[in-house]
Amino acid sequence: MFGGGIVVTVLILIACALGMASIVYGYLDGERRNYLAGLVQTLNEIKVSETSFRNGVSNAQLIWRDIDHAPDSIVDTFYDNDQQVTISPYPSVVFGVPGQTADRREIARYLSLSVLLARICAASAINRGYALVGYHYSTHAGVFALVPNARTDDAALLTPEGRARAMDALRVDFEDQPSTGGHGRPHVRWLPPFVDPLSGELRIRLAAQAQIDGEPFAVLVTEYAPDYLLSWLPAHPADGMFFVTTSDNRLVATGPGIAQDDARITRLLRLDASRDLASTDEPVFRDGHVLFRGKLDNTGWTLAYALSWADVIANVALRAGLLLGASLLTIAIMWTLLVRFHHRMLAPVYARSQRVFDSESLCRSVIEMAPIGLGLISRADGHFMLVSPVLAERIAQLGSDYRALSGQIVEQYRTRASSGPLQVDLVLPDAAADAAPLHLEVIACGARYQERDVLIVAVVDVTAKRQLVRQLEEAVRAADSANAAKSSFLAAMSHEIRTPLNVILGNLELLDRHALDLSQRSRVRTLRTAAAGLLELVSGILDFSKIEAGAMSVESIEFDVMGVIARELGAFAPVAKAKGLSLFCEIAASRTQRMRGDPTRLAQVFGNLLSNAIKFTAQGHVTARVLVVRGECGAAELAIAVEDTGIGIGGADLHKLFKAFSQVDATITRRYGGTGLGLALCDRLVTAMGGRISVTSAPGAGSCFTVRVPLGL
Repeated sequence: MFGGGIVVTVLILIACALGMASIVYGYLDGERRNYLAGLVQTLNEIKVSETSFRNGVSNAQLIWRDIDHAPDSIVDTFYDNDQQVTISPYPSVVFGVPGQTADRREIARYLSLSVLLARICAASAINRGYALVGYHYSTHAGVFALVPNARTDDAALLTPEGRARAMDALRVDFEDQPSTGGHGRPHVRWLPPFVDPLSGELRIRLAAQAQIDGEPFAVLVTEYAPDYLLSWLPAHPADGMFFVTTSDNRLVATGPGIAQDDARITRLLRLDASRDLASTDEPVFRDGHVLFRGKLDNTGWTLAYALSWADVIANVALRAGLLLGASLLTIAIMWTLLVRFHHRMLAPVYARSQRVFDSESLCRSVIEMAPIGLGLISRADGHFMLVSPVLAERIAQLGSDYRALSGQIVEQYRTRASSGPLQVDLVLPDAAADAAPLHLEVIACGARYQERDVLIVAVVDVTAKRQLVRQLEEAVRAADSANAAKSSFLAAMSHEIRTPLNVILGNLELLDRHALDLSQRSRVRTLRTAAAGLLELVSGILDFSKIEAGAMSVESIEFDVMGVIARELGAFAPVAKAKGLSLFCEIAASRTQRMRGDPTRLAQVFGNLLSNAIKFTAQGHVTARVLVVRGECGAAELAIAVEDTGIGIGGADLHKLFKAFSQVDATITRRYGGTGLGLALCDRLVTAMGGRISVTSAPGAGSCFTVRVPLGL
């Protein structure tokens, strides 16, 4: 979609570029027409000037043939007035160059011609509507006339040398020009700009020789200001710059706007308008300008019309900008719609399709990597359409009977009782010789794939698992048998050991009542302590063996809690006192509080906790707290806490407390005695009574063991 948008964008930009080019070329075509109109105007000025001037020259040639000499009075005035005479009605003045006016007859004839030419100039000025400026001089004598006579007081004309220099400066060289044009018409010549030696102004001249029978007798010259050729320009304003140059690229005339701008004139002359001039219709592109140029007939000059690219851009900027803006707006709208369409319509479709592709790729990867056999079975013919490597191995084990697997799965799925997935165990013979049958767990569910009804199957080879289960079951039975034998042995041995221990303890107690000296009494008490510890150990082992053997029974009778607590406190009070410890009891329950459970086991647990607290406390106190609380489920529970100020236990060692035959520190047994069986036995007894035991402790700060058992009422 975006590729098409890019193509359309490129086409719009191309169309915009073509449109802008059309605007530029249309503008240039309009400027070309302006140039051609200017060319026509300039040629008209040239034609009018040439025609009027040629008529004057023709008249002079006709007059010269039949002209009379000027009256002697005029000739005398000329010579008497320092070879200078003013002629009317059209004001002109004739000057002679002393030393070159000896031929009086020639001077008289030239003065007569000057009078007639003055009249012709007056008539031409009336016809053309402006005063003519020019001069004429004799080719046979040193005499010349200025039209009009505004320069009679020029200092250059007051001396013979000045007049000679002025006349030499005013002479026109006609050596490379024919004397007459076609049909005998006088040949007129446009001269490049020059500085008038008398006025000091820059002028262009139109000159011609007046001849009789091919012999020139005078030269007539009309002067114009350089901008005369472009005098039509104010009435026909243009965006560019009109200018006229000679064939050797000298400036003849320019428009009034740039006449005083030397930098612009230099840039225009650098265009060399007359170079390679072939056609007046096609523009030339030079030096950052568009140039139109054409020849001005036989003048040898070139009319040029120059437009800088800045001028072109300034004049087409609005239309080109509107076109560019419209194109960019069109592109922006198109891309906005494309992006919105993509985000709202195509992107979700692409995303869904990509997810489908990703899902299919993921499924294939999962199938390839799955440790169980995965595949697709056609429900129509039982053919495997897709198989994972693991399933391929299972199929290879079946050999040629692989269809038995797919056939049984399809049949089992067709006849299944529920509508959910099929779960079935299959036993198939292994193709390998002497191999055990394959035990396969199969899960299958229906689906559609490539427009066909299929079954997605997961096949797990549980042959080794089944064999392992059988072996584990046999091992468990053997272990249970051995454990029962061990427990029976321990129970029997403990029972057999407790009987003589009780006899020993009884006799030691009787012996202690006799009159003995201090040494004997100390030995008897040592023996009683050792025998009592041994009896406690044997009793603990017997109870632990019963628990492991599952022979431990817990009574469920209603009894007086406070009675049990009081008996145990009374039993351990002398022990605590003998060690210099204070034994406290805090009770937050009724004195007649009762519960349903096993009073013997509760007393055993409480006694073990008191015994440990007193054993591991060197100084301070032991506090027992009894209270009734609500459990997590809202049922009433009996909470018994035993807190001491003993050695305490680090947090990293708390997990060792309730392990059988385990001590926190290897030196505990040496320093305090014991087997590490008491807390483990308490944990199992509390669990058997449906309760739980917990501990909080810190090294050097003592410990607090809390037992919570249900009241059962």
